[in-house]
This record gives sequence, structure tokens and C-alpha cells, in this order.
Amino acid sequence: MSVVVVRVAAAAVVVLAAAAAAVAVAVVVVVRVIVVIVVVVVVVVVVVVVVVVVVVVVVVVVVVVIQGAYFKNCNKAGWQLNALSRQSHILSSQATITVARSFIVSNFNFCPTVWHHCSISDTKKMEKVHQERASRFVY
Repeated sequence: MSVVVVRVAAAAVVVLAAAAAAVAVAVVVVVRVIVVIVVVVVVVVVVVVVVVVVVVVVVVVVVVVIQGAYFKNCNKAGWQLNALSRQSHILSSQATITVARSFIVSNFNFCPTVWHHCSISDTKKMEKVHQERASRFVY
């Protein structure tokens, strides 16, 4: 009988060892799956951050270009107003109005969607150049 008990005990040890090995393999597989999931999440987060940074850079560049175009047109309109003021005593009132509308006002009416995104102070400066100075020289 003792031989049977030893054989049953040995079989039980073998079964337990196989079960322990299976559990160890399962743990390794689960750990590998978790590592893969973490790596994928990190890669996705990095890609999202890069996309956000690229979008922010593009927006900043567009704003700088719009602001540059805005200041260029304000300066151009200012120079045109100065030229009109030097010639306004030679031209009739109607001719001065026509010149102001065709050369100076066209600087700001060309693309109003661009000027829509300017700040309030920039819009006030544009209105000052556009309305106050132009009407002062015309009338």
C-alpha cells in the first residue's frame, strides 16, 4: 500500500508542477499583453501630443501671417492717405472721394474675413485709418 501512496503522491506532485508551470506561463502572457497595451497607449499619447503641437504651430503661423498682412495694409493705407492729403487741394471733392474709395478703402474691403480675426485694438487702428483720417482729407 505504501507504494501506491507514493505513486499517487508523485502523480499529485507532477500535476501540481504542471499546474504551476501553466500558471507561470499564463502570468507571463498576461504581463506581455499588459506591456503591449501600455506601449500602444504611450505611442497614441505621443502621437496626439505631436498632432496638437503641430496644430498649435500652424495656428500661430497663420495668426502671424494675418497680423503681418494687417500691419502691411494699414501702413499702405496710411501712405496712400498721406499722398492723398498732399494732393487734396488740387483735386475736387468728388475726385478726392473717388480716389479715397478706390485706393484706400479697397485695402480693407478686399478680404474682410481676415480682418474679422484681428484684436479689438487692431480693429480700432484700422477704423481710425480707414474712417477718421480718410474723411478728414476728403471733406
